[in-house]
Amino acid sequence: MPDARSLTGSAVDLPAGAGLPLFADGVHDRFSNNGARLGEQRFVELAARLTTITSLGEYVGALLAEVRRGDDGRRSDDTAPLYLTWPSP
Repeated sequence: MPDARSLTGSAVDLPAGAGLPLFADGVHDRFSNNGARLGEQRFVELAARLTTITSLGEYVGALLAEVRRGDDGRRSDDTAPLYLTWPSP
């Protein structure tokens, strides 16, 4: 983990009803279909391919199903999702 003193903040304006999906690091520590570690970049690419799914529950379910399918049970690390939302002003 990086030293907290080296981290910088940034601000992002989100539209009303927007949310932020968070996933435990065990998600990108799993393996892809070709046996390579999934990694952050491949996880982001996979997540982007599923953005046509509009239901939050279906999106998270489909994303985790794809991650687990590629992993084929080799890793059982934490894959917990968390979705943060903000109320409209």
